[in-house]
Amino acid sequence: MSGGRNMNIYDPVFSSSQVAHAAGMTASNFRAHLARGNWRIIGEAQPAEVFGKGHLFTIYDAVGFALAHQLVTRGVEPKLAFELAMFDFAHIAAGPLPGTELTRQPGGVFDREQGYTLYVYCPGAQRGQCIATADIRDAVELIIAPEGSVASSAIIINLNDLRSRVFNALGLEERDYD
Repeated sequence: MSGGRNMNIYDPVFSSSQVAHAAGMTASNFRAHLARGNWRIIGEAQPAEVFGKGHLFTIYDAVGFALAHQLVTRGVEPKLAFELAMFDFAHIAAGPLPGTELTRQPGGVFDREQGYTLYVYCPGAQRGQCIATADIRDAVELIIAPEGSVASSAIIINLNDLRSRVFNALGLEERDYD
């Protein structure tokens, strides 16, 4: 699917093969996660209308599945990776962040003036979080889980890069949709 102003990427327009490719995984691996119930169709995505016709996904789904795949490759269990990716990032807006006026749209990143947008997950925590690098005063903040406990490690993913790779793989110009 190529970019264009007459296409609304916020509607379900991407096939499972396109989403898998954009996430950096094979279509069969992607479909296996769906078939096993590790991942599911949520939001505005459309399940196949009839057997043999593919599911259609939104851009929110595409960036969410890409983040889920990144988390799985870093050792997070697939069902949890899906929940974290979709409900901490892809389908939920953020903001304003405590002490700031920063907001982030679903599947989006913070304004570039705030630096990079990072997804930070401390293994064992219930949730992860999206953080603008300009708001990080001390590196220890990256190992404090959203519920306040201090972790021994964190998984950190650059969401600006992830989002750019997804848009690129889908043949879209990010700046056309910001």
